[in-house]
Amino acid sequence: MKKIKFQSNAICLFICIMLCGLFAGCNDEDDIKGNNSMIVGRWAESSKYEQFVFNFFKDGSGRLDVVIDYGRQVDSESFTYNFNPQTMEIVFNKEFDLGEDPVAKIEMTGNNSMVLTTYDDYESNEVCESFRLYKEVGSD
Repeated sequence: MKKIKFQSNAICLFICIMLCGLFAGCNDEDDIKGNNSMIVGRWAESSKYEQFVFNFFKDGSGRLDVVIDYGRQVDSESFTYNFNPQTMEIVFNKEFDLGEDPVAKIEMTGNNSMVLTTYDDYESNEVCESFRLYKEVGSD
């Protein structure tokens, strides 16, 4: 009887160790890449004649609106994106015409402000354009 109890305890211990190893070996990268909460919302340049307004949605889609004359929308383009908050890189779909390279970098400069930098060539750090954006209140 003691032998059977020892064997069942040993099997339970083995299973617990295996489960711990499986969970410890899991990669959280998929959870990280899917965490868009930091950038979700409506982000706009400060008021000026021509203004770029980025709308980032929770589902990984978005829309860029170009506004002139302090409010008249003249162009709108939809896009999809993947954001990684660890590297602060955002990858746009290749059809989105923001720069030659689909990878952009985000630098949070405050709770409600960021700089989004697009590249003609990300690997060689060849900058296309930088946008200083401010999150509009209540746009989450």
